[in-house]
Amino acid sequence: MPIPGTENASFAFFSPNGRTVGFLGDRKLKRVSIDGDDVRVLVDVPNAQRAGWAEDGWIYWGEDEGLTLRRVRESGGAAETIGPLPGVMGDVLPDGRSILLSLKEGRLSSDYGSIALLDLATLETRTLLESGYDARYAATGHLIFGRGGNLLAVPFDAERRTVSGDPVTVVRGVAMDSFFAQVQVAVSRAGSLVFVPGGDRALGTIATVDRDGKEEILPIEPRIFGVFDLSDDDRLLALHVGDINDYVWIHDLESGEGRRLAGSTDDGWPFWSHGGDRLAFTRQGKPLLKLMVQDVEGGRPARQIFFANSNGWSALPVTTEPELDIGPPRLAFQAEFLDTPGLSYDVSSDGQRLYILKSVAPTVRDRIHVVANLDVELERLAPVD
Repeated sequence: MPIPGTENASFAFFSPNGRTVGFLGDRKLKRVSIDGDDVRVLVDVPNAQRAGWAEDGWIYWGEDEGLTLRRVRESGGAAETIGPLPGVMGDVLPDGRSILLSLKEGRLSSDYGSIALLDLATLETRTLLESGYDARYAATGHLIFGRGGNLLAVPFDAERRTVSGDPVTVVRGVAMDSFFAQVQVAVSRAGSLVFVPGGDRALGTIATVDRDGKEEILPIEPRIFGVFDLSDDDRLLALHVGDINDYVWIHDLESGEGRRLAGSTDDGWPFWSHGGDRLAFTRQGKPLLKLMVQDVEGGRPARQIFFANSNGWSALPVTTEPELDIGPPRLAFQAEFLDTPGLSYDVSSDGQRLYILKSVAPTVRDRIHVVANLDVELERLAPVD
């Protein structure tokens, strides 16, 4: 049942005693008792993501879209800046000394990233395990995390802050998003687990949408796709593919065949030159991304400018003669699509077809699953020494 006073809430979390809920909403960090009494604003939090409540009374959150770690006392007051967040914030460990992080290390998918521990005293980061994200601490002495649309668990010594043994699958088919390192799961201290069924929302394929709203799925094997770009002649798609080492995939829309760009490794964010004979893309390197091809010239004059908004995609008519004139926007396309880091849509040269990413994971909005006696199952699957 809804808790009064939590309208527009996101990233909800419990207090250590389970009697109070903290949450982000209306650009503020708030707390409210579970019966809806005494809604309190603790502090303003512009562009905040994730939050957690430690047993010592500090509440932590990621500000500046998750780039800066801050904290405030559970009673409110002045907020303190701890330092930069090198990854996506996860659970605050019960002792309040460390925070779990998800690190992507430049990759598109968090499946190939790592789970780390941020020491709040030294701000040092230590990797706990590879290939996984959004780890939750369970009082049984385990970390529960997402990978490939499934929940896994591994024994974790909170005192020594180390993992042991190999991860094991606990639940298959859980809603998660490896783009943004989020798993739809919660673990209680009483030994229950709650999750939304589904899969990795980031796993997708390409579809076209015409002006009448008719969709057509293209014969492209589902992958973790990111930014993609359509060549000027509407023949080739260049797609960023997430993998252990990201790469660029070229798909021929006429023949239906595709191929990996020769020599592509740790590459992404592809864009065609005007004319389609050259391809610009980034290559992951230290310390920065490198643009491998640029200085393109030529191209066709613009006739329409397309942009996405909450209702779909609108088009602005453009004329350049006798002088530049941009007309009012008109709704051109409507469709549900898979949002990714970067631009995840494109439009055909005649402006009549929209290319979008479509998730192949099932979407579940009407139910959650509860696993009781989680401690018994974890002890069977991943016993703690």
